[in-house]
Amino acid sequence: GATHLVIGNHGDRHTQVTAIVVQPRTPGAAPRRITRAFYLLAKGSIDLALPDMSPEGIAAVELETTDGRLRASPPDPGGGG
Repeated sequence: GATHLVIGNHGDRHTQVTAIVVQPRTPGAAPRRITRAFYLLAKGSIDLALPDMSPEGIAAVELETTDGRLRASPPDPGGGG
């Protein structure tokens, strides 16, 4: 199946996302910029399919928002989100 990227907002304010930048793990590989506008509501989440990417190939994810760039945190291995 496809790789899924779940982005959650654990804060108490919404933000408007304008793009997602996926940093590859492969040295020298160009980042992938996905232009996709959406609102991420407070305490909300969104699930995005990335059909042509493997989870092992992703080093980091950043969100471009109307308030600036945010670096996404990896999921809590203990299941806390």
